Amino acid sequence: MIIINKGKPIVVFLIITVFLFASLNAQENQIKLKVVSELANIRKNADIGSMIIFQALQGAVFTSLGKEEEWYHIKYIQDNGETINGYVHESLVSEIKLPTAEKEEEKPERKAAESVALKQAKAPKTIIREQKTVPSAISKDAPFSISFSGGGNYVAGGDINKGAAGWADYNLDDLQIDTQQNFKPVHLSLLFGGEISFQLNKDLSLGIGADYLFGRKNSSYELSGVSPATFLSVQPEVQALPLRVFLSCSVLPQLYVKSGIEYFMAKCSYLYRSEEGEAWKEWKGNASSQGLGIMAGLGFITAVDSNISLFIETSGRIAKLNDFEGTHTYQDSEGLEYTEEGSLYIYDGQVSKDVSYPLLFIRDKKPSEAGVSNPKKATIDFSGVSLKVGIKFRF
Repeated sequence: MIIINKGKPIVVFLIITVFLFASLNAQENQIKLKVVSELANIRKNADIGSMIIFQALQGAVFTSLGKEEEWYHIKYIQDNGETINGYVHESLVSEIKLPTAEKEEEKPERKAAESVALKQAKAPKTIIREQKTVPSAISKDAPFSISFSGGGNYVAGGDINKGAAGWADYNLDDLQIDTQQNFKPVHLSLLFGGEISFQLNKDLSLGIGADYLFGRKNSSYELSGVSPATFLSVQPEVQALPLRVFLSCSVLPQLYVKSGIEYFMAKCSYLYRSEEGEAWKEWKGNASSQGLGIMAGLGFITAVDSNISLFIETSGRIAKLNDFEGTHTYQDSEGLEYTEEGSLYIYDGQVSKDVSYPLLFIRDKKPSEAGVSNPKKATIDFSGVSLKVGIKFRF
């Protein structure tokens, strides 16, 4: 009995020793992670496509709960007591081992290194508190976004260009002038637009948008060898406001594709002018129409901060519109003037039995007079490609 009683302090001492040894050993194996990039994305799952739930600045320190291939499972306790659990890629952090229980006098260089590590582990707390004041919009799943863009657009043109070139050639032939006319078709146009997108999931969004495009080309030239001096001018013009509904899909973190249907509200106009000395004649027409088209695009986007991104996008569209209705006006230097309302037609105007040129005019009825053949309603082709840059705001 006496031996057993005296042995109780020894048992207690052994239990305490084992507990301290296990505690020190656990502390030795514990790993802290330090952010080495400018900004580290903490994701919900160990996947580059997973949702970002937190963003940490360079120097921030987290506790590692383990590692899954290239991803660390981390934990961070905020000042309000809320715990953040997520995953960070190994390329964004470096490991910091906590100090061990080795004798300080035996390894002074280890003591100095551990002192630096402890200072680094304490310092980032202030940085993380500051980070909470600028929460990531992506971490909220950004329910919708608004974007604005501008750039250039190429349109095919269609009959608006054929008619303008044909009118110039018709007048040259009528004046019996054998020369190469300097007509320039309208193809390039300015483009401005905006979109609103609604997030369906982390990769797919539904959106509505609108663009405004405007293109005009003026060609004026003097006919040589003619008296009095003769000038010809042609000026085709196109305008359109396509409204669209589209789907956008993220194929990579910074690359997306989109496609949709567009409803066009379009206008076109022509101006033909002939000057012979003091005399002049002018034909002017404006017409409008509506129709459907389709579009598809490819874009690259990069984040400026959690709420703002910049993007560059190229897209193509197919849209051929007809049934244009409008008003034609004729004026000349002798004071003659008349207007005609109707549809936009393209037809062949004959100079001789074997020679004809395409002419584009607004007529109140289908042309059928002498010297006219193959009349039909004109088609303005807004098909083409565009390149634009813009800014996107997430909310």
